Amino acid sequence: MTKIIDVKKLTAEKLKAGEYREILPEIYTLKNVIENNIAHVNQDVFDHTVKVCASLEQLLAETKNQKILNYFQEKIGQYSKSDLLKIVALFHDIAKSKTIIINKDGSTMCPEHEKIGSLMVRDFINRFALDIVSEERVVKILNSHGLLHELLAQQINVEDYNKLLNKLKNSVPEFYIDIIYLTSADMMGGKPNKEALIIIQNRKRIIEDLLKLI
Repeated sequence: MTKIIDVKKLTAEKLKAGEYREILPEIYTLKNVIENNIAHVNQDVFDHTVKVCASLEQLLAETKNQKILNYFQEKIGQYSKSDLLKIVALFHDIAKSKTIIINKDGSTMCPEHEKIGSLMVRDFINRFALDIVSEERVVKILNSHGLLHELLAQQINVEDYNKLLNKLKNSVPEFYIDIIYLTSADMMGGKPNKEALIIIQNRKRIIEDLLKLI
């Protein structure tokens, strides 16, 4: 019988300590997947995953916007939207073990890891005893978790934040707030070089301004 994980008790600290090693071995094998690019300088994907989970916990805890607080407290099945987003954070880079490409210069890339990860996660989702609606939400957010990164890359000198927010809303109307939080946590959990650090700091400021519009 498969052991069930209580998402409400899932924390980055427990993940780092190895408490889920038996029930989530796929996450711990990510220690062997080493990325090397401007956003992840020789960073293993497990380290990144733990930091993203911790960053998401921090962002959720520091949220003051009542509309956003109410949004994340909404229940889908037995779990809140914030609980489900924690599952997404846990698995957001699970497919990098399958997609990583090491270039001749030693740099790495993981093409289509979002899409492949959203397919892979169905093999693990039963460990959280989610209902079908919750499961589909997790899968959809996983599949789209790179969307805001892509939009920000197109908007290097963003002046019209409403336009950017509307693009995101139109693409993923059901969970655009989740994507904003996950993107922020994803950047916080990286190991960037100096060039990427400047870009990330700028994008964090943009995200802060986006959240003010919600």
